[in-house]
Amino acid sequence: MQHLKSQLTLLSCILVAMFSASAVFCDDRSSPESATESLKFLKRGKPVESGSLTSTALQSYIDAIRTHPDFKSCVTRKNKNGDFYRLDYEKISSLIELEVCLFWSAQYYIGMPQMKAFFESSGFTIDKTTVYPRSAMLRFGKDDDGVLLTGNMRSENIPNSLKSAIDHILPPHSLSIGVLLDSDSRPIDTTAIFNRI
Repeated sequence: MQHLKSQLTLLSCILVAMFSASAVFCDDRSSPESATESLKFLKRGKPVESGSLTSTALQSYIDAIRTHPDFKSCVTRKNKNGDFYRLDYEKISSLIELEVCLFWSAQYYIGMPQMKAFFESSGFTIDKTTVYPRSAMLRFGKDDDGVLLTGNMRSENIPNSLKSAIDHILPPHSLSIGVLLDSDSRPIDTTAIFNRI
């Protein structure tokens, strides 16, 4: 029954996409409601509960996932018509929360053009996309090439909500993000770091 329901949902989404002027994303992975059911947040290609993080880091990620359990918990509408989403920095209060939201965003926007447009609407300049070779992807448990999308935000554009007390005293030069996708365009790792040089 669940399979039939999924097929009907996909069919209705395709029909809406055919007659809609705006972008529609029909893949089940991109549904914010199914995101937490079908895929877990991954760090370095593994669920955070897998034991690959220190206990302090693990707790920080668990807290961030509780705060942001899906794509909708991370975003706001960009314009009055509600045509575009962007990250809502009033809801995101740390780099770890940003990593979680980047992950859900990459899961929501399956195509690279949509993903780039979303990150740019959220204040990032997309530096480049790089093929991540199979040899490097093996560290993440993947046996095929991947793609690394990197972006940057200049110091004056970094939201205060992301900065700690130290960051206000010693401001970062920029904020860099990275989203690593597997060969099926599924996110397997995200990073967000302040650059101080």
